[in-house]
Formats: sequence, C-alpha cells, structure tokens
Amino acid sequence: MIARFFRVELDLRALAALRISLGSLLLLDVLFRCRDLSAFYTDDGLLPRITLLQIPHPTYLNFLLTAETWLGATFWMSALAASSIGMILGWRTRWCTLAAWVLHVAVKARNPLILHAGDLELGLILWWAFFLPLGARYSLDARANPEWSRMPDSYSSVATTGYLLQLSLVYLIACLHKSDPVWWDTGLALYYCFSYDIFATPLAQTLSQNPLSLKYPTFAALALESAIPVMLWMPWRRSFFRVMGCAAIVILHLAIALTLNLGLMVAINIGVTIALWPGRLFTRLSGLFDRLPASWSRPGPCPGDQLSQVTKGFLAFVCVYVVYLNHAVYTETIVPKPLKYFGYFLRLQQEWKLFAPHPGTADGWFVIKGTCVDESEVNLLREGEKISFEKPASVASTFPNQRWRLWLLNLRERNDPLVNASYATWLAKQWNTTHRGPRAVKTVTIIFVAEPTPLPGQPLLAKPILHFRFECPEKLYRSPNEVYLPLDLPEENNFPPE
Repeated sequence: MIARFFRVELDLRALAALRISLGSLLLLDVLFRCRDLSAFYTDDGLLPRITLLQIPHPTYLNFLLTAETWLGATFWMSALAASSIGMILGWRTRWCTLAAWVLHVAVKARNPLILHAGDLELGLILWWAFFLPLGARYSLDARANPEWSRMPDSYSSVATTGYLLQLSLVYLIACLHKSDPVWWDTGLALYYCFSYDIFATPLAQTLSQNPLSLKYPTFAALALESAIPVMLWMPWRRSFFRVMGCAAIVILHLAIALTLNLGLMVAINIGVTIALWPGRLFTRLSGLFDRLPASWSRPGPCPGDQLSQVTKGFLAFVCVYVVYLNHAVYTETIVPKPLKYFGYFLRLQQEWKLFAPHPGTADGWFVIKGTCVDESEVNLLREGEKISFEKPASVASTFPNQRWRLWLLNLRERNDPLVNASYATWLAKQWNTTHRGPRAVKTVTIIFVAEPTPLPGQPLLAKPILHFRFECPEKLYRSPNEVYLPLDLPEENNFPPE
C-alpha cells in the first residue's frame, strides 16, 4: 500500500513537454541576464571577483570565476544557451540536461545577490530531470530511435517520485511557514503584500487601498496553497486531483503575476509543473519534430528509462534527504555537517519562506546621490533627474528589471561594507566615464527612504536612512596630470576678447 502511494506515473509526452519547457525557461533566463552582462558578471561590474571571494557565497562549479571580461561571461552564457537549445530539440538530451544544470549552477553562483526563489526551484527540477527519460518523445533522439515509440506512454520510477515530491514540498513548506496571525486570523496578509511598493503592480496598489476587502482573498490564497500538495498526492482518483492541483498552481501564480512584479519567477513556477499535466495535451508537438532530420542524433537505449539498482537506491536516499532538509529548515534544526555537505555538493539546499511568517513591512525606495568635484549633486540611480526624496508614483517601475530590484534589496539587507563599496565604485565609474572634470563624482551616498507599511487606516511615514557613504579614491575622478580649473575665475583673469 505504501509503495503504491509513492508510485508516481507520468506521461512520456508530458515529460517531453517538461524538457521543452525547461530549455525554454533557461534560454529566456540567459537572454534576460545578458541585458546586464557586464554589470553583474564581470570584473568591471558591481560585484568583481575580488569582492565575491571575500564574502560568503557558493563556490562549487562556479565556472564564471574564470571570466574577467564580458567576453568570458558571454562564453559561459552561450554554453548555457546552447545546452538549453539542445534540451528543446531533444539532442543528446541527458547530457544537455546535465550541462544545463551545471552551467545554471555556475551562473547563479557568480552573483548570488540577484537570485529569487524561482532560480532555486528551476535548478532543483533540472537536477531531477537528469534522471527522467525526457527525450523519449518529440525529440531528435526519438527520431533517431524509432523503437522508442513502442515504449508505453505511462512511466514511473524513483525519479518521478522525487520530482513530484520536490514540487509539493515547495508549496507545503511555504504554507507551513505562514504562521503569523495576518494569514490565519486577521486576514491582512495580502494587504501587506500588496502594500509592498517595491514589488506591487498598479492593480495591487489599488487593492491595498481597501484592506477589509482582502481578508477573504487572503484565506482563499492560503487555502489554495495548502491544497496543492494534498491534491498532487491524493491516493484516490489520482489523475483527476493532479489536474486540479496543476490548475490551482496556474491560478495561484497568475494571480501573483497580476499583483506583484516577480520577473521570470511566475513562468518558472508554472513551467516546471508541466510533466504533471495530461500527456494528450501535447500530441501536436509530434508533427513539429517529425519534420526534423533523424540523423542528428545517435541510436541507443532511452536514457532514464531503466535505472540501475544503485541509482534507484541513491535517488530514494535523496528523496528522504530532501524531506529531512525541509523539516530541519522548518523546525530550525541544525543539519549535521556530513548531510549539509551532501546537499551542498548536489545543490539540494532549499528554503521556502515566501512572504512568511509575515509578508513584511520594511518598504521604501532608494536614492543614490553623487557629489561632484564642483560640489553639485547628481542622481546616480536615475540620471537626468534631480535629487528628490519624494515617493515615486510607482516604486516598482524605478527598477530596470527584477535582477536590479533584488540587487538593491539584498544590498540593504546584507549591508556588507565590501559589497556596498564595490557597488558605489561601479556607480562612480559609470558616471565619470562620460562626465569629466568638475562634473566627475567624488562621493557616493546610498540612502534608503524607509516607509514601513502601517496598520490599516494609519498614515504612511517616510524617513531617509543613510545606508552607505563612499569617498571615491582620487584616481576615480581625476585623471593623471589633469588639472581642474576653478569654475569662478578671478576677475583679473577674465580677459576681454580681442
């Protein structure tokens, strides 16, 4: 009975859709990250390697530590993009999946201050995907191996159990962490979530104006999140309840997308669940791959179809370990070092405190002031605007994208002097590259205007707080042998024109 409960059957067509989904998500992630390639991943950026190596950070598989310039970073990003395309096409699927996981780990490790929960979930699902027969349908590998079509669509193994277990733990642990009365008693949790201006969309800002109307939606969101793991593991009418669980995931995250700016995170939360959807939804993919040449791959057995006994035992241990790890995080139990290092080696560490136990009230916005050589002041965060501590009409829209939002939030939360100085140096370099002489910046002041979310009906109170002040070395604003003339010359030196 227990073995039957933990036996998870997935459709090979849905697993093929998962492969395409994972590859597409990785490719999108690479494209989005490349918008800020130099800023986030090179020594000319805001977190050079010399700073990264002096702060706590993951080091294992961090290949991007070999990249000094944008050229090196481009090489590794291109390798990840190539692996992602290989997954989408189903070419040497298992090795492309392994390469994608390794390179995804490397990209995340290069700048840990711009990561969100979706990055963590995507990496964990990629790990389990390596042990699944993702290429058995709709792939170049399947085109080169016609005998794979005779495999039954229904497939189960320890890896399918681990995949479902990992997905359900995300929602179960996230729900258990929501222990504050604003979730279970007063129903004010969504009011605090939607009042968090750093993430809030215009719809969220409108809804937060009426806190009482958000009470029952709060209870509904919590009920939906807690019901998802139950529906995914329901032992009766399993197919029906699994579809209901997938529908609940889509509804929950679409609602989040409408109210909170979370970047690619929502797409990841939905995309990694596609293997749980009915396989018949993806039969049209067959026609697309039938048009591709079959000679691009190599005949052989379907990887992941038949796992060895050693692999099964290992994956069973990992399933138990993942449950133990989440329990330890939830109960704040210290994990013994051997088990901790095991999770570190396989990148299985995880924590799902999403808007928990309280959604948080530490809201506000950033003002970064540059003081020039001529003592004038410039806005380094929004060039061309005057220094102002007034609240922007939309705080969320002041960030170029989600990675920049996370960078500044982590900058404030960690308050690491090394990281602060590194970021301030980068800001000064960026400005001084195009502004020389008296307009060069010599001092960078990072200010956070704190505006904590009050109780409903209470007024908002904003207070500027000095986060970090950085005096630039002279070489950052004065070139060798360069002399700056004073702006106001003495009258005797003001010669009349000839």
